[in-house]
Formats: sequence, structure tokens, C-alpha cells
Amino acid sequence: MIVSLSLFNIIWIIDVNLGEALMEKIEILEYTKDDRESCLILLEKAFTGISDESNFVWRFENINRSRPLIVCAKHGGRVVAMHSWMPWGFCYNEKKYIGYQGGEAATDEQFRRQGLQGKLLEFGYQLALDRDLDFFISLGGTSRTYAAVVKSGHYPVLTLPQYTRLINPFSKKLLEEEPFSLDEPLPNMVVEKNKITPVVDRNYIQWRYLNNPKRYEIIKYQKENNTAIFFTRIRKIQLKGHKTRFNDLLLLDCQFSTLNDGFIKAAFDYLAGIYTRKVLFITTFLNVNTERGREISKNFHFKSEKKYKPFLIKPINKDLDLNIFNNCYNWDLLPHIVDWW
Repeated sequence: MIVSLSLFNIIWIIDVNLGEALMEKIEILEYTKDDRESCLILLEKAFTGISDESNFVWRFENINRSRPLIVCAKHGGRVVAMHSWMPWGFCYNEKKYIGYQGGEAATDEQFRRQGLQGKLLEFGYQLALDRDLDFFISLGGTSRTYAAVVKSGHYPVLTLPQYTRLINPFSKKLLEEEPFSLDEPLPNMVVEKNKITPVVDRNYIQWRYLNNPKRYEIIKYQKENNTAIFFTRIRKIQLKGHKTRFNDLLLLDCQFSTLNDGFIKAAFDYLAGIYTRKVLFITTFLNVNTERGREISKNFHFKSEKKYKPFLIKPINKDLDLNIFNNCYNWDLLPHIVDWW
């Protein structure tokens, strides 16, 4: 491997064996706008019907978001493999951090089984070190993916089990939802300052849910002076042993102006009432080591030990306090930082 350094970029040049062809040179470098069209072609071919230009724009081209990290492997000027990381904002004791989570990755069929994704990961981590980024995060994947993530230097922090709430399909109670609008001032929501908490503000809500090519529903519940906001998406699931597919409501996030038991119970009852005869389940994952997580968990009927998300972190910033960031009690997490879930 040859490493080329300049004031503006870092390029790795590696050899790969293309079947019976002679050894060819592959450039590994950071994405630029000149690679856009080639990346779109690669992603659309790899994820037909799922990844398109609107998805690319949403993920990587929002000027109000932190800069994503994208690395490419190029052969003859064409992108033949890419790997990306999306930035997520976190706050701890009023200080902001950026965690980068693996996003879309693809390799051209002709160039597979050459170790290109491994090289892209190495290159991406090197760029992160050079820029002194805060950390990488990872949630889930297959057992093989998990092993690869651990091998790459990620530390297993905690396991997030799936929680399920049953919805009575025979209930006659069907509520109409109260409209949510970003034109109104956002209420002050409870944030545990001594926990590492995802930043949820006006810009984030606009990007994450309203600009997203997927369809989400935002439900607001108010009682007296208190407010709850639920961020949801309906998906089709197939239960084991059943051919029929059922509607499941993903609870991606919920924000509360108070963590009072009675108010949160009333808010979840309201949410269930809205979706009566629309879905059979509400599912989410959460960390019961936080106050918010404990209060939310009280409103679900089942906790699955077989369905879970392992949460891992790879620290990058040398000033990061590992006693804080590698501690399972310090992360206040819900599924909204996993776009595909």
C-alpha cells in the first residue's frame, strides 16, 4: 500500500487482484462532490428501490447538519466501493459531542471479496483521528457484523432490549390526534444533564422526520401545563409461524416536559388510543438505567431478551473521558438514531 499525503487530502493506493486480471491500482480517498454521481449509481444498484437521490440528499447534503464522513475506493476514476458515517449530536453536562454512526456502504459486484470495505473502514478511522472527531457508535447488525465492529476497536457499552406494548384490536376507543407543528414554540422538555443525551431541537426534528423520504408521524399530547411528543412510524412485520403481516408502530423517540408517572401513563394511553385498530403493537428499545428509560418502560407489557440492539462506541477524541462514555448508566437512548430500524 502507498500512502500519499498533501495539505488537502490523504490517498491510499492499494493493489487488488481482479480475478484473472493483473494486479490493478485502487485509490482510497475521502468523498468529494466530483464523486456524487458515481456514488449514486453504486448505491442505487446495490439497494434498488431503497437508496436513491432523495435519500442521498437527506443523509449527506443538509447544510444545517454536521459534516458526514464518506470514503470511496476508486478504480479508473469510478467509485467501486464506498462507506459512510452519519453524524448525531449528543449533549453531556451542557457540552456537545458528535457521534458518527455507520450509514450506507456498498461495493461494486466486480470488486467484492477483495477486502475493500475493511480498507475503507481503516481509512475512515484514520481521517477521524486526523480531525480529532469525538467517537463512532454502532447499534446492532448480525453476529458477524458485531464481531467485526468489536475487532475494529468498538467497546460494547450496553445491550438495549426491545419493549413491546400490545394494542387491544377490539377497543372501541379511537382518538383523534392533536396536530404537531414546528411553527409553534417547542416546549421545554426534560433533559438529564448528567446523561449522554441525543440533541433534539427544531433543526433536528425538521431534518430527521419532516425532510426524511420515509413517512413519520409526530403525535402531541397535552394535559394542563404538561406536554408529550411522540415520534413514530408504522411498519409491516411478520410474526413467527404466521403468514399474515401485521402493523407495528415504532416508537422512535418521546420527549416529555415532566417525568411524572401519572402524566406519562396518560400520554401512552392517549398514543394507544390513537392507533387502536391501526396497529397491534408499539415497539421500542431503551436504556432503563436512565430516569426517562425507567418511566417509559413501565408503559410496555413485554421485554424481549431475544430482540435487542447492542450499543458500542469507538472513542476518537483523546480528551474523551472513558469512565463516562464507556459506562452503560450514562446513555439515554431511543431508536431515532437508527434510521433503518
